[in-house]
Amino acid sequence: AADLTVVALRVQLGVHDVVVDELDYLEYSVEILLHIRHLDVAYRAAGRERLELRLELQLLERVDMLGHDGFQEVDTTGITMPITKYNYIVKDVKDLSFAVSEAFYVATSGRKGPVLIDIPANVFDETCDYVPAKMSEKPADLVDMTEVADAAKIINESTRPLIYAGGGVIASGTKNLVTKLSRILKAPIGVSMRGVGVTDFDNEYFIGVSTAKNTLAKAALKDADLLISVGARFSSKATEKTFYNKKLKLLHLDIDAAEIDKNHQSDARIVGDLSNTLPLLLSRVIEKDHAWFNAQPDKNERLSTVQCMINCLCRHFGRDAYVTTDVGQHQLYVTNYYDFSLGGRLITSAGLGAMGFGIGAAVGTAFATGKRVLYVTGDGSFNMSFNELITIRRYSLPVVTVIFDNSSLGMIYEIQKKKYAGNVVDSVLPGGVDYVRLANSFGIPAYRAETVRELDGVLSSIDLNSPAVIDLKLKKQENIL
Repeated sequence: AADLTVVALRVQLGVHDVVVDELDYLEYSVEILLHIRHLDVAYRAAGRERLELRLELQLLERVDMLGHDGFQEVDTTGITMPITKYNYIVKDVKDLSFAVSEAFYVATSGRKGPVLIDIPANVFDETCDYVPAKMSEKPADLVDMTEVADAAKIINESTRPLIYAGGGVIASGTKNLVTKLSRILKAPIGVSMRGVGVTDFDNEYFIGVSTAKNTLAKAALKDADLLISVGARFSSKATEKTFYNKKLKLLHLDIDAAEIDKNHQSDARIVGDLSNTLPLLLSRVIEKDHAWFNAQPDKNERLSTVQCMINCLCRHFGRDAYVTTDVGQHQLYVTNYYDFSLGGRLITSAGLGAMGFGIGAAVGTAFATGKRVLYVTGDGSFNMSFNELITIRRYSLPVVTVIFDNSSLGMIYEIQKKKYAGNVVDSVLPGGVDYVRLANSFGIPAYRAETVRELDGVLSSIDLNSPAVIDLKLKKQENIL
């Protein structure tokens, strides 16, 4: 308040010149409003339009407080800049309607991403009419045909091509084109975490998700002479342990030029929307004679307990289910083993690795789609935000929560055992939390299972279109890294 004890306001009305100077903050609003009332009456008596001054005064009071460490003030736009595509501070209610229209346009065009609108308190208290603004469509960037020719050349010269597909394939709706490219080249196709669902598990060329546990994908990457990255950004988790072959050439296709050469130097590139670039590339590649890599997993390999549990969930919820996760071992269990038939059905924080993300994502997905959601979590992540069970109960959302309960921060525990000489620090949880009674206290039916048979029995006996919690007790750690 001390910063606002000196306020100068000039209002010029014809020959009138009113100056309010050095007002005490507590008297500020009263005194100013009195002046406005008198001036407003005089203005209307003169047959002029109603005085529009109140908003400007409030702006002076509230917007000028930005940066003065007011109550609950943080630099929201500054904090969120690294994790948003764009953000705004709306300082005038007259700009709010356009800002909302533009925000939705920016969020859904080009490389899609979140947009944040920061509305100061005074603007939030005002009213305005929302009039959708017509956004001038940005002309589609012309594809550089030289890049297409170079890309086709490097593909046609390769003998062991490998495709790595990311979330950009799903966002652009080009699953079929990527599958077609794989079949023409008879090339194995792996996916990033965001690319889960680009192709089916039963695709003869599918080698799974690029994770440290996937020995098939690592073997393909080690022997390939060309990696064709389609709509993926090369996160460290996907490539730090598997980018072995130093002679491997890289062809990178992405809508965002900033992603090209950011983490790995490319030998050829095509910048543009995949729906535009892939057809051009497909028309120029030459079909390969034979497959160079056996993409079929070992059918004699014994499935682990966790794999069987994920398979059980997939049988009951279906390959087209919406599944949300937090971060940790359970996230990789789902990513590696759940057989998604459609892209965009795995809702996860992926590279941001956010504990507590999954339950909010499940709520949002249930509202947005009207369909049931499987929320898979670990006990560590579930402890972060289980309070949202009350939201699920309040709106009777069809969210079934499955807790992989191993009484630990499983991923941290695994990393500590492997990388830090077994020095386990604060990654083993006290345990003893009764998640069945916890869920019951929110009014949600809950069950406990310790084996695949028991899990199958629970899922067979309950309504999967109603809120439920299943505490899935794991008897031992199952490493995923």
